[in-house]
Amino acid sequence: MTDSAPETPAGGQAPQPQPKRFLFLRRREPATGSDAAADVGAAGAGASADAAQGVVADPATDGDIKPDRIRPGVLKRRRRQLTGQYEQGIFDLGGLAMELHARGLLAEDVMRRRAAEVGDIRAQLDDLSAQLDQLRQDRQERRQAGRGSSIPCPACGFRSRATANFCASCGTPLKADVVVDAVVEVDQPTTVIADEQVTTVIVEDDPQPTAAIPPQGTDDA
Repeated sequence: MTDSAPETPAGGQAPQPQPKRFLFLRRREPATGSDAAADVGAAGAGASADAAQGVVADPATDGDIKPDRIRPGVLKRRRRQLTGQYEQGIFDLGGLAMELHARGLLAEDVMRRRAAEVGDIRAQLDDLSAQLDQLRQDRQERRQAGRGSSIPCPACGFRSRATANFCASCGTPLKADVVVDAVVEVDQPTTVIADEQVTTVIVEDDPQPTAAIPPQGTDDA
């Protein structure tokens, strides 16, 4: 079995081959030393011009850095690191004092310098704690603003929405114009059987007796 010859268009001329197209991708060349120096010079010139005009770059507003985007996790990790450094500094300070005292070389300037270093770490810890407290307070205020105004319950102190009539925790009325007709305490439901004849029926293979109550609404003939 042989393959059939390719069909030729009318006119007896073979089809012309289509030219192949290639797409060449050129990798971007890194900036040379002269280009980088020119960019740095331009940036420096712009900064100097801003400084001459009295414009000072604020890192809190430049780029993607925003004051309200500070993550508490970063501050907490930094506080843990400083806490470890502070405790280690206190320990080393005491050990240094004992060592110098034992050798008779206790110098006031050395102890003063080491104590100043430990005090600086303590100041950083206090600053981080203040920032975390402020972030926590701001978060609570934003959460409260999102929920809207709230009113406390006079009985339990739970805060509910200002539009609520009753406390969501204990059910106490929150507004003076809310009138409660009656408060009914509902206990566990109990079954009361009155004037009925209860018959005990024992079923085979069932050790527990079963109480059968005759249907209501039937009169004995």
